Parts: sequence; structure tokens; C-alpha cells
Amino acid sequence: MYVGACYAHLHRECMMTQMPDSVSPTPQKKGGVPIIVWLLGGCGCLGFGTVFLGIIAAIALPSFLNQVEKAGGSEAKSTIGMINRAQQAFQLKNETFATSINELDVSISGQLFEYQVIPQPDPSKSAIATAIPVEPNFKSYTGFGFLVDSAGYDFISGLCESDAPSRIPPAAPSRPSAETESVQCPPGSSLVE
Repeated sequence: MYVGACYAHLHRECMMTQMPDSVSPTPQKKGGVPIIVWLLGGCGCLGFGTVFLGIIAAIALPSFLNQVEKAGGSEAKSTIGMINRAQQAFQLKNETFATSINELDVSISGQLFEYQVIPQPDPSKSAIATAIPVEPNFKSYTGFGFLVDSAGYDFISGLCESDAPSRIPPAAPSRPSAETESVQCPPGSSLVE
């Protein structure tokens, strides 16, 4: 028994002398895999995940921004179209166009643009409305309505869209002299069909 106790004591001393005090055994996780391997593996997956998400974002972001721009354009086109129709109804009833949105029977709920009716020198012959974007990354719009005959039945309306994002709406197009004459939007803008 004494020999066994000495052997156990010597074995412990031997283990202590083989391993210096400054080196400690590697902490082990379940399954015998060192924690450092788990940490490095986790960081590698995290890095790969970040790169993967970055690639997905680079692909999806332009598409998302394009959809936002289209939604803004749809809001402006729809609202200016509604203002143009309200101007035509106002003109048939009053023999002149409204000089402010408050005179029209419209409810504007858009949040991406500021809408206004621009008073004209001769409100009996033309009406102009604008949609100015709140954010600088949207195009701006100018809607128009023209009475082209003295009887008041030939009404031409439309919308000019700036070619590039701008907070300055396109200038008002010239009033055509006849219903068959087409309206030309000023340079830097295009007629929305």
C-alpha cells in the first residue's frame, strides 16, 4: 500500500514538472473540441454571413430604391390627374379655372409631394398645378389644363415630368391654339402619356 501511495505521489509530481506553470491546458468544450476552434469557426461564419448579406443588399437596394421612386411618381401622377379633372369640372361650372386647390373639390393625401395650383394670367383659358417632391431624389411634375375653344368644350390636359430628380417643377407648357395641336413640354421634361 505504501508503494502505491508513493507511486501516485510521484506521478503527480512528474505531471507538475512536465507542464510549466505558465501553460495551462486548453479548455475543452463538449465533444472534445477546443473553445478556440468554436470561436474561430463562429467568427468565420459571421464573416461569411456579413459578406453574403452585403452582396444581397447590393443587389436588392437599387431595385428597392427604383420601386420607391416609381411609387412616388405614381402618387404625383394620380394626384395631378385628379386636380386636372377637378379643374375641368370647375371650369364647366364657373367658366373659369380655380386659382387654388382650396377652390377645388379634391382631397389630397399624398406625403411625398407638395401640391399647388399656380394662378394664371387668364384663368378662363388655362390651369397649371405642380407636384414638388419633399425628398430631392424624386422627379417633379407640372400638370396642365387648357381650354382651346370659346364654347368651353375642348379641354386638353396632361402632365410634364422632369427628366431627372429635381425639386423644381418643369415650366408650364404653352397653350395650344387648337385641339389638334399637341402640347410640348419644355426642355428638361417629358410629356407623360
